[in-house]
Amino acid sequence: MSCVRIPGVDRTGSGLGKPFEKGYRGHASRSRRHRADGASPSGRVGWSSLQKRFDANAAKLYEKHAALREHDNTFRTMPRKYELYETSDGDLQLASRERDGARRWVLDLCNIQQLLEQARLGHDPEALFCGAYVVLGDRFGLLFKRAYEGTKKMFLTFTPRIYLVEPDPIQFGVTLFVSQSIDAYCDDRVLLFVGSDAIERFLTFFEEHPKRSVPEHILTGCGSSWDPFEHTFETVRLLGEARAQKAVDNLAVACGHYDSLPATHWRRRLESSEPPRILGLTSRFTTYLQYSMRDCRSAFERLGHHFETRIEENDHDLPSSHVNAAAVADLKPDL
Repeated sequence: MSCVRIPGVDRTGSGLGKPFEKGYRGHASRSRRHRADGASPSGRVGWSSLQKRFDANAAKLYEKHAALREHDNTFRTMPRKYELYETSDGDLQLASRERDGARRWVLDLCNIQQLLEQARLGHDPEALFCGAYVVLGDRFGLLFKRAYEGTKKMFLTFTPRIYLVEPDPIQFGVTLFVSQSIDAYCDDRVLLFVGSDAIERFLTFFEEHPKRSVPEHILTGCGSSWDPFEHTFETVRLLGEARAQKAVDNLAVACGHYDSLPATHWRRRLESSEPPRILGLTSRFTTYLQYSMRDCRSAFERLGHHFETRIEENDHDLPSSHVNAAAVADLKPDL
């Protein structure tokens, strides 16, 4: 599993563009004033100038993700507690006021757009397919945009899942105010987990959907010293390892079944009145294999054989090896 972190943020670590390999536990040096020239806030942006944009974005988002309505009051009252500033080079910065009137930056100041331009996503840019992405702890929607734009043109109709996990509704609310369009968040391949229990719900999701591929990449504004990130990364890594082991176990069950059959089994099997069981593995991302398998199935079924097909259910989830291995172990096909 790979991880790209964006440095210079209050909940972030270093290691921009470096893959987060198993066993790595480097901690970040945090900077309260990490920013490039021109990144100092130079002008306050009035929330009222963004209200119509927020209303349109929120209305469209709630149509697709109705559960987010529970945060509507938080989103709408957020401008009373926070101030928005724009830097001379176009970056946005969020601030709050202490009781004594002192301004406090919410997340450290940094040239986030420049850092994102330099960031390398976890997958090979020449790859036809890649694993799902997790965006953990976003900032003005820019991390999500980087993952979305970097994965929207792959092989044929394939685009990987993106899971946005944002424990802080305030940060997501700001995104609704500043985003020109919310369309990407309404894409069928995008799942949103927003709120204080976002990480817990995200991790539970994969227990409830065992066929869903475990994410392979994390893009985050958080570092390994941020406890929620550490917990999320480690849980996803262990879940991936558990799925891989399940595939090995299922394959061992299937191999054990066939290895135990006597030499006379296949003759008796073909001479029996019970129709042969056939399992066809194909893909929606190859027309040749997909339709040749369809024709094979039609021919075998005309002969009275039992034929089952396994194919991706959608354009966003690659087949999981443990699911295919389980199909072999459970069906015990003759072919």
